Amino acid sequence: MFAKITTLEGKDLIDQNMENEDFIILDLRTSNEFLIGHLQNSRNLNFYAKDFRSDLNKLDKTKMYLIYCRTGFRSGVSLKIMEELNFQTVYDMGGIVAWMNAGLPVLK
Repeated sequence: MFAKITTLEGKDLIDQNMENEDFIILDLRTSNEFLIGHLQNSRNLNFYAKDFRSDLNKLDKTKMYLIYCRTGFRSGVSLKIMEELNFQTVYDMGGIVAWMNAGLPVLK
């Protein structure tokens, strides 16, 4: 299952999976962007790192992933890469900018 979802659908997915150990939130921005603000419980994996594809490939492909970046470009490309790498379930929420514009919380 590979899908682009809205910010509010992403929020619902997060709320529904708070206790799910097989649900991973991936922030695909740089570490500096991550430090400025990120979603609670998200892990940072830098899209621009030279080992990005290989780092993605090391993740457990059977888990469910919610991915996001700043505006949606990096997460859109990553969604395709994750499909090529045979991940099972990935939701692309687009960018944290839309999340913040919706008044949703970020950690700093």
